[in-house]
Amino acid sequence: MVLAHHFERSDEPSLAIGAYRRAAEHALRADDLDAAIARAERGVIQGASGEELAALRLIQAEAHNWRGELVLAEQRAMEAVGLVRGRNDSVVSRIAPNRGCSGASLAPLNGLSIGNPAGGVEFEAEAAGFRTTSLSVCANHLVYSGRYALADAVIAH
Repeated sequence: MVLAHHFERSDEPSLAIGAYRRAAEHALRADDLDAAIARAERGVIQGASGEELAALRLIQAEAHNWRGELVLAEQRAMEAVGLVRGRNDSVVSRIAPNRGCSGASLAPLNGLSIGNPAGGVEFEAEAAGFRTTSLSVCANHLVYSGRYALADAVIAH
């Protein structure tokens, strides 16, 4: 946050965006959901766009999900997905690290099935790969938490 504030007041305030993203990620890992949402929003206010904006919105989606604010979680996640449409898997994996199995991380994937004309054949394949990875991580967490029936359902999907 110190760096973010410093960059925000500097001659290059756009440098604050990445610092706010890192601060928001740290807050999310520390389960400080209010701070994660607020810090990500500060990055948005600084003019984040593209991959950086998608990363900030995913942080917010996950924090809202953990707070039980599912409508906001879905809105933020869908915004992030819209920002990475047509991007390759390396872009998606950079902005959506494996944080576990949250509703927000899976919600935007439901409409991205093979045959969905949203982004053409290339995007459909990328979405399928991203969905498979996300569901695999989710199933792992469910098994470790002893929720075997739900894990079986995720694996079947």
